[in-house]
Amino acid sequence: MIALHPSPWNAALRRWWPAAAWTLGLAALAALLLLHIEATQAARGIRGGFGFLFQPAGFRISESLLPVTPDDPYWMSIAAGLVNTLTVALVAVPLATLLGVGLGLLRLSSQPLASRTAALVIAPLRNTPVLLQLFVWYGLLLRLPDARQAWTPLPSVLLSNRGLALPALHGWLPYALAAAGAVLLGWRLRHRLGRAAPWAALAATALAWALLPGVTIDLPVKRGLGLQGGWQPSIEFAALVIGLVVFHAAYIADIVRAAVRAVPVGLVEAGQAMALTPWGVLRHVVAPYAARVALPPYANQCLALVKNSTLAIAIGYQELMAVINTAITQTGLALEGICAARCRRFRRAR
Repeated sequence: MIALHPSPWNAALRRWWPAAAWTLGLAALAALLLLHIEATQAARGIRGGFGFLFQPAGFRISESLLPVTPDDPYWMSIAAGLVNTLTVALVAVPLATLLGVGLGLLRLSSQPLASRTAALVIAPLRNTPVLLQLFVWYGLLLRLPDARQAWTPLPSVLLSNRGLALPALHGWLPYALAAAGAVLLGWRLRHRLGRAAPWAALAATALAWALLPGVTIDLPVKRGLGLQGGWQPSIEFAALVIGLVVFHAAYIADIVRAAVRAVPVGLVEAGQAMALTPWGVLRHVVAPYAARVALPPYANQCLALVKNSTLAIAIGYQELMAVINTAITQTGLALEGICAARCRRFRRAR
């Protein structure tokens, strides 16, 4: 008998036709959904689409690192809201991490007073809604003295009921980009340069330092009835950051405590048997194992912190969701605004 071998085209078709069928089916469902949405909007006299992003927004964002005016289009206002959200995340995540690790180590302390004090701090913070904590911090910060009698907890740091005034660096971005480029170049060329790679990166950084313009420091000062100079985040920004930092630091503290206790006792005893010092046991045995255990729940807390930043609308801070809600209210294009919000959440989840 003659054996008939299947054609490679038939094998490829059998392998890929289920995926192609699912793709075509989902595309057809999406097309039907879009046609239904367009017909519904047309029946109600609504012109859908994302063309509104290029129209003047008509509202002002009170605080943003990205300067935006009411005459700017909607997409610039949304970008300013995104910058506000990223600013909150970049400030709150490191602070929550440091505070959470400190509370977690205190919770593990052999001193009963330190351990019980940390437990008394952590338990109420975990069992209180974060929105209520934001209101509490906002009310407390509003009771601070006015700008003329601002507190000075640190040199050139002023705290009042208008917010926090910090020294500002102007012209730092080119240096940061140059340093990042030098580190990346040294990492890519580490096999060719060998031990000279760090020195090459340092030389590139020094060259950029010599060629780039200088960095200026703007210090806040009391002048007249207010403050001038520096970076002056609002009281809403301060309340949001403090509330998120304190709330999520309580969860990170329990993550640190659980991760350290998850280290097997045998590994610790093995490190001690190798004549390692307590610091050596902590560095080479406990820390690597605990970090591996704590990383997934810690990443979840970072994502939850960024998501909880949407509660800023309750205290008047204009982050991304607040700006999108304002755009939906003005244009009536709820579907397009929700799509933008969903895209934002999808990027966070990734």
